[in-house]
Amino acid sequence: MQLSELPTPALEFHGANPEWSVANIATHIVHGQGRFIARAQSVELPPEVDYPHTPEGMRQLAEDSLANDAKLLTLIDLPDKLLSFVRRGEAVQFKTTTVLASVVHHATEHRTQIADILAFHNMDVINLDQLDQWTFAKE
Repeated sequence: MQLSELPTPALEFHGANPEWSVANIATHIVHGQGRFIARAQSVELPPEVDYPHTPEGMRQLAEDSLANDAKLLTLIDLPDKLLSFVRRGEAVQFKTTTVLASVVHHATEHRTQIADILAFHNMDVINLDQLDQWTFAKE
């Protein structure tokens, strides 16, 4: 939700690679959530939404991310099993727990990139300490 409060130009800030703007990284996180969920459920990958690089687009992205989070919470109590899927063009097998741990790592890594890019542009608006796993632990 914090990204929806930023001015539109800030959503285009980027690090060394201009392709990876704040909005593109946020979109990548949500697309990743969908892929991880599909893999954990052994279903087809979902279509990927192009979110506008605007506060409204980031609000929709945040809503979709929250919906994905709710889906992920339903998966954490499933029995661990070996999943087979195609990753980067290669047939692979990973356990459910590996897929679920990966979704957390993936999002954390990219949220850190977003926070760093914004801080570099003198927008220290994301406090990563407020995004720790303890805050969101399952009751």
